[in-house]
Order: sequence, then structure tokens, then C-alpha cells
Amino acid sequence: MLLTGEVLRAARAMARLEQAEFAELAGVSLETVKRLERVRGPIRAKPRTVEVMLGRLAERNITVEAHPEGGLALVWRGPGAPAAAMRRPKGAPIEDLGPVHRLIYHSRAVAPLSVGDQLEDILRAAVTRNAEFGVSGCLLAANDRFMQALEGDRGSVMLIYGLIASDPRHRDLVVVENRAADRRRFADWLMSARRATAAELARADPTQADGFDPERLSPAGALSLLSWFSDLERRALAEA
Repeated sequence: MLLTGEVLRAARAMARLEQAEFAELAGVSLETVKRLERVRGPIRAKPRTVEVMLGRLAERNITVEAHPEGGLALVWRGPGAPAAAMRRPKGAPIEDLGPVHRLIYHSRAVAPLSVGDQLEDILRAAVTRNAEFGVSGCLLAANDRFMQALEGDRGSVMLIYGLIASDPRHRDLVVVENRAADRRRFADWLMSARRATAAELARADPTQADGFDPERLSPAGALSLLSWFSDLERRALAEA
């Protein structure tokens, strides 16, 4: 079984372990954990290292198993857990069994994004929820603003958006798009997240050259901007 960086990252998040805590438990350096989680696809590590990491996850009821149809299944066996939290048949992180629904919204952070590890905390919670409900997505943060896309079956997307809407860390939520989609645009990610720089925003969309201002984006423009940053994150991981 080839463990992938995406599955390792999702498993750690589901176990509610910080990267530093997981590194200490597994007896490896923090940089090793960060490096492995950045990998898109199978990781390269000593078999003993992988065995220990999987063992520490199993102690928290999170197991990574080979799926009979190919790929990996991330399974949570804790009390009240779903049978399979994430399925990766034939390399795809999410399998669509019906129509795809997409919701895009933007909001304002209550506290400055420079305070604490807000983005990491949000990403950790998103990976856990999205894995459970088969939702993929992308989150962009800049200038104390958030913009996020969620994709999956309509019920799951609306349920997760309801949870997001009640999060006290942001306010002034505005739904940009909420409709059926022809396909997933972020199928490779349980959640791609990036803190955008001013230079990146200017390159991505001329309307954002003076700072992140999601009100100036049409639904198609919002999707295009999120897709641009998702591709940027994908390239960054491939070069890491």
C-alpha cells in the first residue's frame, strides 16, 4: 500500500493532531511531517517510518486501508464514526455517485488573519468534515477576507455550509454561487487552502490588483480566481 501525502494530511487532521505533536509521537522531525504532507501522490519514506506513523494514527482510531477497487480508504473507527470517511478509488480523492452541486461564498474575518493559526485551524476542520461527507473545495484568504468553494452532493454541501455559517470567526457571509455544476473543479482536494499575496492576486485577476475585493467578482470570476490559486498550490506542492 502506497501512502499518499493527501491521505496522510487528512488522517492527521481527523486524529486532531497538530503537525508538531504528530512528529513527536512518530519520532520524526517536524520538517519530515511537513515535507511528506506536501507531497501529491505516494510519499517516499522508510517503511519503518510509515509503519510508526500509521500506528500512531491507529491508536486514535484512524486507519488507512487499501480499497478493493484500487486506491486508499481513510477509515475512522471511533464512536459514532462513519464506516469510511474518505475513499480514493483509482487515485481520485472523491467519487461522484450523483449530480455535483457547487456553493461559493465570501466573508470577513472577525479577527485579523495575522493573529494565531486561523487558516491552519480552518483547514484542519474542513479536511475532517469534507472527508466524512465526500466534499471537495478551495479556500482563499487575504486582506482579512475569505472566499471558499464547496463541491459535492447538494445535501452535503448545504450541511457543511450551515456549519461554516455558524462559525464565529467570520461574519458578513455572501453566497456568490449556489447551483448544480457539470463537474468538480477541485476534485483533487479535500480542501485546498492558500493565503494569497498582493502580487499573486494581481496576477490572477486584474480586478484584484488593489487588494482582495470579492464583491468585484462575478460567479464565473470567483470560480476562476479560486481555480487559479488551486492550480498555484498544486504546482507548489509538485515542486516541493
